[in-house]
Amino acid sequence: SVNPNTTLISHAGKVLSVDISRDSRLTVSGGMDCQLRVAHIEAFKPISHYKLHIEPVLNVAWDNSSQYFLGTSQDRTISMWSLRCPNVLRLFIGDRKST
Repeated sequence: SVNPNTTLISHAGKVLSVDISRDSRLTVSGGMDCQLRVAHIEAFKPISHYKLHIEPVLNVAWDNSSQYFLGTSQDRTISMWSLRCPNVLRLFIGDRKST
């Protein structure tokens, strides 16, 4: 089992969101450093990081297959990523008008 005091995430700043894959092998996290990071839980090591957003990543989530993950950002974008590709798969851009 995983020690709850073990640090898995190496963000440069506060972590704002973490999600665990359905198979409980990986985490995806997002934070103030505007990056998404994927880490292997049992090996306690980072696998990759993804930089696209220009403002903090507020929420992250895995899909049901644990192959794709999303990040939502304060910059009003949603990014879709795959473990098999280092580049963003889709970028959804929200309304830029102030409310």
